[in-house]
Order: sequence, then C-alpha cells, then structure tokens
Amino acid sequence: MDSEVYRRKLPHIQPLFGTFFVTYWLHNSLPVLIKQQLREEYSIEKQRLQKSDAYSITVNDELNRRYFGQFDALLDLCTYCPDYLSNTAVAQIIADSLHFWDGNRIDLIAYCIMPNHVHAVFTLISESTDAGKGNTLKKLMHSIKSFSAHEANKALKLNGEFWEEETYDRLVRDNDELRRIVKYILSNPVKANLCSDWKSWKWTYLKPEYDEFS
Repeated sequence: MDSEVYRRKLPHIQPLFGTFFVTYWLHNSLPVLIKQQLREEYSIEKQRLQKSDAYSITVNDELNRRYFGQFDALLDLCTYCPDYLSNTAVAQIIADSLHFWDGNRIDLIAYCIMPNHVHAVFTLISESTDAGKGNTLKKLMHSIKSFSAHEANKALKLNGEFWEEETYDRLVRDNDELRRIVKYILSNPVKANLCSDWKSWKWTYLKPEYDEFS
C-alpha cells in the first residue's frame, strides 16, 4: 500500500486512504516536562521490545495503544491547562469544521469534543473521486486545524498558537477495531466525569448509520 510518512514528535505512518482515528489537542494542554517524560518512556520501551524475540506488529500496536491511553488520561486530568473547547461558541466552531468536510473529503463517523482535545474517526474519501483528489490525512488535518484555530481565536479574542502542531492518528484495520474506537470516543466524557451518559454530552456525535457501534 502506498503511504505518506511524516513525523512530528509522535511517530506516524499514514496510508493515503482508509479509516482513521485522530486526536488533536490545544496548545500547552500538557506541561512540556510531562510530555517529554512520556515520550522518553515510550521510546525506551519500544527499543526494549524491538530487541526482544517477542516483538511483532501486534506487540507494537499494544505499546502504541498503551502510550496513547496514558496521554489521553493526562489530557482528561489536566485541570490547570487551557480549556477553550468548553466555550460553547468555540465547541460549535470545532464541530462545524468537522461536519463541513463530511461527504466531501471524509465520511465522518463519530467525534467527541472535550475541554482541551478532540477525538474523531472518519474515512478519507478516495482520490478516485473529484472531491478526493490530492486528499491525504495530513492535508485534511491542516485544513481542519487551521480554519478552526483562526475562528476560535477570533471568538476568544486571542492570538497565537491554538492547537498543538502534532496529531495522534491510527489507521483502523477492521470493523471490530472501529467498534472499539467508536465506543472509546463516545465514553470519553463519561470517563472524565463530564456526564453520566454519552448521549447527554452535547459535543458527542455518532452518524446514525453507525448506531449499532454505540
């Protein structure tokens, strides 16, 4: 499969088309020292596993999931960090920036807007269609983040960085994994004690065709 490879501080290998689980977060959502510590722990553990006879794609996937789970839990717990997405007008801007591309560059399956980060899962529309020409995950996320950052800063009367540059993304390999990811996204505000039922969280969305995954 052709792939586009690029790196920020979180490593990704991106197939050009497919279904992706993505997470992006506000600038300065976590203290630099905490992020550095988490990255160092991940790097050390990955190097250890790569030298082991037990190393495999499955083992690597499990490490990535564990690393992301720790990172996401820290985002939920970071009560002293920016929470601009708690602002109703800003949250609406973020939601609109995702829905804008639905049916055009993506098939938007689900998302959840948390106080300082966003989880979403969607399928990139194939390059074989007019809408999909030149459509890559990197370009899509740049469009979503740059537009929403500009509008959110305007609404909040702020300047400067809004989103962290890096984005976590994971290729969804099959329907079982998609089901798990959808459940993870929908349960996020419940686990963070923001609501008792995901359906009562205004900024959670699930496309009706995927109701069985909830």
